[in-house]
Amino acid sequence: MRKDKGCPNLIKSLERAMKSSPLSEFGDGARHFAKVMHGLAKLKQPNNAIMSKVNEEAEWMVKEGKPREIANAAWSFATMEVKAPELFREIETRASLLVKKDDTQVTANTARAYGKLQYDAPTLLAAVGSASEVLI
Repeated sequence: MRKDKGCPNLIKSLERAMKSSPLSEFGDGARHFAKVMHGLAKLKQPNNAIMSKVNEEAEWMVKEGKPREIANAAWSFATMEVKAPELFREIETRASLLVKKDDTQVTANTARAYGKLQYDAPTLLAAVGSASEVLI
């Protein structure tokens, strides 16, 4: 795989901008950062500044994000094996919203992320249990 030499500059620009602004001021908001996180995970290039900012603003991310965006952020942290306690705590408080009969991948990716990072998820597991007939 060829590495794009411009990518580090793009990441550095994003890091600088994030220091002084909340995530809600960037691009498509939660969608934008779910895509950034997904890209970092696919490239296997964790970035402490970006990941810390997403974790710090977890309440906003989970409140504003769509279920797939939230699941992608969780999957990204798990794939890069980086703990994000605030993000996973917020996801747990809204777990029932992530368990959708029409999108089992969201449920599976979120549950996998909790397992991989060894976080307890009683609310998520209860929601999965309640919806198990429609998920299968």
